[in-house]
Amino acid sequence: MHAVMYCQSARLPYEGFGVEVDFQMAKDPLRIGSLTVDIILPPDFPEARMEAVQRAAQQCPVKNTLKEGTIIDVKLRTSAAGKLETADNCAAGI
Repeated sequence: MHAVMYCQSARLPYEGFGVEVDFQMAKDPLRIGSLTVDIILPPDFPEARMEAVQRAAQQCPVKNTLKEGTIIDVKLRTSAAGKLETADNCAAGI
């Protein structure tokens, strides 16, 4: 998690960090429409550094990937006598 990496580099307490994720579904096509991520900070976390952790979390590579989209390749594979054969099934932008 990007926020933990920030805390490690800034020598801030991170032991006891937690994350809770909630999601809402969307339709047409069926997908996860929104995510809410709650970061639970340790009880002794300095209040003066909370905004910095929030900024670090906003730069999370996973968050940025979901926000900007990515190409997903789905491949079918079968095994024949120890050899794998592949066929591209689809590539879709999210």
